[in-house]
Amino acid sequence: MNHPPEVKITKKDFLCCFVLIVGWVIPIIYTGLTHRKILLFPSAVRYFQTIGDLFTHRVQVWPMPYIQIRTEANPGWMTLPEEDFFRLKTFGYRTRLFEVLYYATNVPDYERKSHETQAELAQWIAKRYTKLYPGNPKPVAVRFVAGLHFADPQNPPQGHWQPPSYEAFPKDKTYILSTHDVRTDHAH
Repeated sequence: MNHPPEVKITKKDFLCCFVLIVGWVIPIIYTGLTHRKILLFPSAVRYFQTIGDLFTHRVQVWPMPYIQIRTEANPGWMTLPEEDFFRLKTFGYRTRLFEVLYYATNVPDYERKSHETQAELAQWIAKRYTKLYPGNPKPVAVRFVAGLHFADPQNPPQGHWQPPSYEAFPKDKTYILSTHDVRTDHAH
């Protein structure tokens, strides 16, 4: 009769379990129950620990970003269809544009890095717009704006929810993330 091999717990196994429990399981339980971050850990570690409270509370407000351009011929702002620039869909309510604009808000020097990323993205959007619509006037400025969508549990969306147009948001529920000069007639 064959007996299963005897399992022996080594010091390495014990140490790995200890690190997992103390470094991840206990902090997840703590952050999930108290909704507070453990400031003792570096921000990268805190980011992984907060996954424990991923579904413990609902999102109250969703910032929904949009791309707008101003062209040589039109001094007003025109909202562009995001699908022309970000074809790859993500899951949930976050789009690829959202991920780029709100990328890594917990990294050091976020403000400067975010502005640089947005400026680079604006230049790319201007070039892409010129390529997609060669007969249209060239863009001279790109700005990123957002509308604040407030979740209403008493009146949930029906059917397959679609994001509203930027113009549908009341003015007091919108804000400008950044504005960039993107004249394509000179090199950047």
